[in-house]
Amino acid sequence: MFEDIIPRQINDSSYLETKAIKVYRGWSKPREVDPQTIDWENIRRDRFPYWLRQEPGPTNALGRLKFIVSNPYEIYLHGTPDVHLFDRVIRTFSSGCIRVKDPVKLAAFLLNDDSQQKEEDIMENIYLGTNQGLTLPTAVPIYLIYWTAWVDQQGRMNFGKDIYQRDIRLLELFD
Repeated sequence: MFEDIIPRQINDSSYLETKAIKVYRGWSKPREVDPQTIDWENIRRDRFPYWLRQEPGPTNALGRLKFIVSNPYEIYLHGTPDVHLFDRVIRTFSSGCIRVKDPVKLAAFLLNDDSQQKEEDIMENIYLGTNQGLTLPTAVPIYLIYWTAWVDQQGRMNFGKDIYQRDIRLLELFD
């Protein structure tokens, strides 16, 4: 959010409105806040008093399907309206969540029926336009692994960008 959404709001005061993102304050009795009344340039990361919610729909950044994964970091698997991003070699421009290229196919698979009929049922539910929550019939473990170095099938060592700056800390621990 501090890497992408807030800088865009600072540069364009209508950004949140054009993306159908609403700003709220409070958890037990949230109240909507007009983004124009917030001094975005002086917001502190460690004391951010608001939460943002983008309305569901075809332009929602999380796409039409979101897979809530149990983790303390609020990382989700989700679709995207920006399917062209899958054509890029480097795709590290999100707020931390993970885009799924074909979320309907994944949903059908997770619901233990990766048939065409199940995919059509999911699409039908999407077009109804209502939020729905489904619990999987069987728990599926999901492992998110962050590797900046790996050995390929030919036995060659490969190094990737450390976009989260974790290798520095790892090197410190090894020293």
